[in-house]
Amino acid sequence: MNDNMNYRTIILLLLLSFTACVPYYRYKISDAPKNTKALDLSHSEKTSPPDDIFGFSQLTDIDLSDNPKMDWNMTFNKLVKVEKLHALFLNNNPHLNFKAVVDDLSVIKRLKYLSLANNNLRTLPDGIENLKSLEYVNLSNNASIDIAETARRLSKLPNLKHVFVMNCGLEHLPREIFEIKSLESLNVSGNNLDSLPDFSHLINFNSLNISNNQFRKIPDDLFHVEKRLNFEASGNKITSIPNEISNIKFHMFNLTNNSLSTEEMEKVKRLVKARYKWY
Repeated sequence: MNDNMNYRTIILLLLLSFTACVPYYRYKISDAPKNTKALDLSHSEKTSPPDDIFGFSQLTDIDLSDNPKMDWNMTFNKLVKVEKLHALFLNNNPHLNFKAVVDDLSVIKRLKYLSLANNNLRTLPDGIENLKSLEYVNLSNNASIDIAETARRLSKLPNLKHVFVMNCGLEHLPREIFEIKSLESLNVSGNNLDSLPDFSHLINFNSLNISNNQFRKIPDDLFHVEKRLNFEASGNKITSIPNEISNIKFHMFNLTNNSLSTEEMEKVKRLVKARYKWY
């Protein structure tokens, strides 16, 4: 096992990449410096964000997760006035009627990051395609999600690069998920998948996380990826790796907690070319 970098450090770096590496200011708004770029307004009993948010001219990121009393129409009427807003976290708001506010959301022209985890979503509403700048979307922990319909709507987003659909109880992925032509990374960890549809046509694809699923082999299309690849497949049922894996250039390779024999582990050690690897 290569331990050049602590595994937890790698995970932390991946999580930070989703939040645009901007630390959240976790104190009262009244105490925040005027050049604050990120505000954590989660876990509150308020019905809308305070008007004080308009005093932060550099504000780009707002976390409104877990706000059970929020009046979302009023909230989005305020958010559209935050001129530089590009990251919005709305996790753990199961009473959020996303369909009712998506038109307001589409007015936020700069929005690149949208997290809707744990919201009892079944799909994304019409109008989501108007979020032309959206690059990251997190739909994790939505157990009732219609992934086929959701993928069809995501495929209409011209700049979408990173999709997170973790812990949704998925047993298959529709081909539409890979019709997102700009897709660079996909995280479907924590589901019940044992295969993936064809993704060999995606020229910019460089990151795949299929950890904690039911895979018995490494997906064949991995061998068509031309970019240096981050690949995580821990916690599956993979028993062997093909010799052709030596042709793939990995940045990170994780095959821990599978069913590899000692002989197969030696193959990983010998054949896998990666800066960081675990097996």
